[in-house]
Amino acid sequence: MTHSVEFSGPTLTKRYTSWPRNEPEREWAALTLLSRATHGLVPTPLSCSSDPTPRLTMTIVPGRPLGGRLTSAQLAALGAALETLWSVPPAGLAPVDLGQVRERTRAGMSVLRQQDGVVAEAAAAWLDDEPPELDVRNPVVAHGDPNLANYLWDGERVHRNPPGTAEAQALRVLRLVGAAPRAGRGRPGC
Repeated sequence: MTHSVEFSGPTLTKRYTSWPRNEPEREWAALTLLSRATHGLVPTPLSCSSDPTPRLTMTIVPGRPLGGRLTSAQLAALGAALETLWSVPPAGLAPVDLGQVRERTRAGMSVLRQQDGVVAEAAAAWLDDEPPELDVRNPVVAHGDPNLANYLWDGERVHRNPPGTAEAQALRVLRLVGAAPRAGRGRPGC
């Protein structure tokens, strides 16, 4: 685990136990940018410190983690949240080293390929024919961990808690599941 979290009233403090890719600074920059550019999508950053180890304090956004089969309302709200996230210009955010992302993805897919079932088949297909679209031309603000539990449902809206940054992560994930447009045709706001 790279961090621990502590709740105190309306705030959350995230204490990092490791930060090999400068995660605290990237997360602070992303929270700052996104909290200013969107209303309520992400926590508002309140303070940061690096003494003795990095920690970030932020507001808590409402909701419960998404998981399992989503309702149509949850799916629509997730789509709206992602479109908002992906539409924020990434000005000022440090780019992610896509070579490292590709290597981590290949390593993860190689492990998944050894399993049985549809996940193994998808991993094998990806490894055997890596999408050429991994060369990012127009970076977007996205997140490095698209785990559904990182999105909170408050009954009406989906919030991201908390975001990280990774260029075009969303487009790669959508292409992996076959839901993204190809050949330069983007989704609205992307």
